[in-house]
Amino acid sequence: IEEIVHKTGLTDTELKALIWERGYINGENIVADTAEPKAIQVLKTPTKEIGALRVYPADKGAGSVLTGIKLIKSLKIYIHKNSHKVREDFENYCWEIDERTDTETGKVAHPYSHSPDAVRYLVMKLFRKVLKNS
Repeated sequence: IEEIVHKTGLTDTELKALIWERGYINGENIVADTAEPKAIQVLKTPTKEIGALRVYPADKGAGSVLTGIKLIKSLKIYIHKNSHKVREDFENYCWEIDERTDTETGKVAHPYSHSPDAVRYLVMKLFRKVLKNS
C-alpha cells in the first residue's frame, strides 16, 4: 500500500487535482466511499486541465465491514516505507469501546479508520470481481 493522498478538508476539485498531480496514470482504478456521491461525480468528470478519473463506488452493505476486515486479515499486506499515515492508521485501528460496559461495540473506532477503510473498499471490489469471473 502506497500513500498517495492522505489529507482531510480538501474540496472535491482539490482532491482530484492532487491525485492527478501525485502521479495518477490514466486508466488506474479508484474505489471511493459511496457516502459522497457528489465527490465521485466530480472525480469522474473531465475538465480542461484534468481528465476523468476512473472511479468506482465502494461495495457497502450489511456485513460488509466485518467481511472486508476478515478478508484483509487473510492477506499479507505490505505498506510502503514512506506511507507513515497509512501505517499509523493500521497500527491504531480498533473497535469502539462502550464506556459503560467496557466491551467492544462491534463498530470501528473512527479516528484511525480512513486507510483501512480505503483498503477494504478496494479488496472487496477486487474480491467480488474475482468471484464473478470464476
